[in-house]
Amino acid sequence: MKEEIKRNLLIVNSRDKVRGTTSDFTYNFGENSLEIEAIALKQASIPHTYTNINDTNNTFTIEDGAAVVIVPTRVATITWNSIVYELEIGGIYENQNEFIKAFNESETGVSEVIQLSYNSGLNRYVLTVIDNGDPGNCNMIPPINGGADMWAPLGFVTPINIATFGTVITATNAPVAPFNVTSSTEYTITIPNGQYDFTTLVAALPAALSAAMPLGSWTVVITAGKTNISSTGYTWKFSNNSEDIPHMLGYEASNMTYDVQHIALGVPDMYGTRYLYVASNTLANGYNAIQKNGNKTSILGAIPVCSTQGGIDRFEQPYLVLKKYDQSININEFDIQILDDNNNVIDLQSADVVLVFEIWATVRL
Repeated sequence: MKEEIKRNLLIVNSRDKVRGTTSDFTYNFGENSLEIEAIALKQASIPHTYTNINDTNNTFTIEDGAAVVIVPTRVATITWNSIVYELEIGGIYENQNEFIKAFNESETGVSEVIQLSYNSGLNRYVLTVIDNGDPGNCNMIPPINGGADMWAPLGFVTPINIATFGTVITATNAPVAPFNVTSSTEYTITIPNGQYDFTTLVAALPAALSAAMPLGSWTVVITAGKTNISSTGYTWKFSNNSEDIPHMLGYEASNMTYDVQHIALGVPDMYGTRYLYVASNTLANGYNAIQKNGNKTSILGAIPVCSTQGGIDRFEQPYLVLKKYDQSININEFDIQILDDNNNVIDLQSADVVLVFEIWATVRL
């Protein structure tokens, strides 16, 4: 006769953990083990003792550099086996690396013969021959069909024979504008951990910026409710990497170009994580949710953050999301993690969580 499946409440208080922290701990049934058929998170009580700036998001990156602005269009010309090839490049490139990438990926006869790089120690551009040609018919030359020459401002004195595969050609001269822009330098800025509002975060920025980038002065003000950061010593932008603090200040790094001043496009967003996630590798047992960037995490439930710092979030699922196992699992202990929107374990600073599960098992607890 099949055993009756009994519905139980399991109340887990992190105070009763056997090891770990109150947001990343192991809970143990002691001498007992339990055959579980299914489980669902019913209730959660999580103190809002974590801060919106903490060890997981208290740094961001600033790039000091300049764009390569090529106006008018420049022409790189070569003769290759008695055929003339030209590569035209114009417009604005975010930095030197982007210009070099555009040159090398241009899908013209020029880029199929030679590839461009930059030697920062010599302050010289370098060309490497990647194809074989007919000696005497392979040269870098000024444009013959009109247009502004690219080779001279890059520092090359033409004509130059480029016939041999593997030849490395270093420019004779240092580059001049607009090609004298070198790749950007990155600086890591750290904000002290804490609970910030917009005003206090803006006030903390000048000291943090000056500590990491001391060769200029920094001014941070609020202009029409938006962050306004300016520097006298750097032409800068936020790194394109996804970072929390610029977003909190209202900036969208993907829309920025190098400048001495940047006013945020958007309004400040100081709320921090919107949801807390209760995760467990043991209890989820293969039932996973896609949480961030396509990565799967063993989520048992999502708790909306409705409290302010110092409060507590209490939540009861309006309907149970049942995780039914293909076959019962026998457990003596299990793991619990409380995660934020970025899949990081939050720091509850030793404050305890209480979780209530409904479990279906062949015995009563």
